[in-house]
This record gives sequence, structure tokens and C-alpha cells, in this order.
Amino acid sequence: MIINFDKQDEWFPIFSEAIEPIAPRNIFEQLSKSQYEFTDDAGKFVIEAVGEAALRAHLDKVLERYRFHAFHGTRLTQDEVENIRENGLVSLSLSSRRSRYFEIFRNHPSWENVQTRLDQVLHRLGPGAPVGNREDGRVWACLSRAGVLDCHYADTGAEVDHHVAYGLFSNESAHGYLRAYGSAYIVRFTAQYQEIMNAFSSRIPDEGKLSDLVRRMLDYWAYSFVDPSFSIVGTRDAVQLGFNAPIQPNRIDLYEDVSVLMKRRA
Repeated sequence: MIINFDKQDEWFPIFSEAIEPIAPRNIFEQLSKSQYEFTDDAGKFVIEAVGEAALRAHLDKVLERYRFHAFHGTRLTQDEVENIRENGLVSLSLSSRRSRYFEIFRNHPSWENVQTRLDQVLHRLGPGAPVGNREDGRVWACLSRAGVLDCHYADTGAEVDHHVAYGLFSNESAHGYLRAYGSAYIVRFTAQYQEIMNAFSSRIPDEGKLSDLVRRMLDYWAYSFVDPSFSIVGTRDAVQLGFNAPIQPNRIDLYEDVSVLMKRRA
């Protein structure tokens, strides 16, 4: 089975089945009767009732059996789509993206005045960035398809494109040019549990502590007992992921042109 983060009706039962044997007998009833306002309060209740070390060991063992869908949202020309079909998703390279910016911004009225600063901006976002803040060197994706659609990825492109545009023009005047480039795509691929955990956070959790992403999943699952109408999609939580290695073509299972959908949402 592949876990799709947005499809909570499919993976919430996995958490229920995993936690029920190690939790107090009436924990689901207690959650249902609680009046927690925030998702993390519901998750904290479960952690205190079961024990975080026990939860981590048990959930890690269960979730290692599953793969997860990840969603790369961006704007692509047809040639770029074909390149991904052939070579997969490669790690972001700002130097390789340089010619793309000339194509995107060439009709901007201020382009002639700012284009000489492009290399300086690219350096600042890449090699010149503080440790941990570099935009290049990873494949960026989200765990939530709905989150991709609610963010800028499929609308005006990658986050780094926004940073480059602002670094050049110091305002949002380039957004229309970003939006006009190519078509809006979501490229879906699969990843193993540990790979997803590492892509969400490079921080290794302390012994006996839940990883950051499993804690978020636990919070959402637990809160669904408090509020049965709770919807992950409604949270607009994209859950950004940064993969340290390229994604091979055989791991990609969907190329979704969402241009029409994005226009309807505009």
C-alpha cells in the first residue's frame, strides 16, 4: 500500500490499528469526549497515555512497511516534461537554471537594468547561502497534493524562482512572467518511509522521541476523534520535503497537468 497523506480515510485506520494494542483500553473514547482545541494537544494526550518511546518503536515498525506519495509542483515546458520522463527529477541546480531566468524575465520592463545582478543573486541563494539555507542541491516536493495546489508551486513555480525574482526586482512584479512560463504540473513519485522522514527533517530525533513528521501525523489522527469533521486537506498543510538524491524515472507514476485547475482556482 502507498500512503497518500491527503487521503486520511485510508491511513488513519493504520494508526488506529497500530496504536490500539499498546494504548489504554478506552483511549479512543477519551479522545472523542475531549474538547481539545488544537491538533497537537490531542497528539500529546496520546503520547502521555501510551509513552513516546513505545509509540516511536511501534509506529516506526508499522510505517516501514509502506511507501508514500510525494508531489513535486512546478511549471514546465513540454521539453522539460519529456526530460523528466527520461532522466527523472534531478537535484535543483541554480547554475543550470540560469538560462531559464533569461527566458522568463526577458520581457520584464526592468530586465535590462537588473540582468547583470542575476549571477550575484544565484550565488547568494546557492553557494553563498548560510549553512542549511541553500536552495539548490535537493529535489523539492510536498507530501500533500492539496498543499501543492494551495501554494505557489503549480501557480508561479518553484520557491527558488520567487527568491530569484525578488532578488532581481525587489517586488512581486515578476509573478505574471513566472506564471506565463510553461504549464502547471504536479509530478507524483513514491518514496520509502525512512526516505520521507529524512526529506522532511534532517534532524535525528532523540532516543525514544517521535520524528517530526510522525508526530504531525499522530496529531492529525488523534484530533480526528475530537472533531470527526477534521480534514487534512482543509489545513492546507503542504508538508515540504527536500530529497538529497535525484528521483529516478521509474519511481514517477503520474505527470498531472493542472493548468486548467489552477485557472479555475484563480
